[in-house]
Amino acid sequence: MATREAFLAKVRQAAAQPRPDVPLFRSAGGNLRARFTTALQAMGGTCVEVANSGDVAVLIRERFGEAASIASATPEVQGTRTLTAATEPALLQDIDVGVVRARFGVRDGFGVVPRA
Repeated sequence: MATREAFLAKVRQAAAQPRPDVPLFRSAGGNLRARFTTALQAMGGTCVEVANSGDVAVLIRERFGEAASIASATPEVQGTRTLTAATEPALLQDIDVGVVRARFGVRDGFGVVPRA
């Protein structure tokens, strides 16, 4: 059997095995925005709330300067680089700021909390 076929046979065999149940974890509850902000601040981050989407662009320019390279996947914030689902990740190595819409908070160097 060729290497490719042997590999695919192992994948098919593994896929046929029963999968374990994944537990649903209970939320710690409380004010999610406050918990997110506390965790973000503990990592050295700053949480900023804005009144409208136009304020986001102003904050980005204040923090990163006029020459910042911005990739935005939202219509509210105009990026300096066109970003689509087909954009190759390697083309983004020089981006200073990424703007995405999130349904949850992200605490990895850049945090986004959507306003409900």
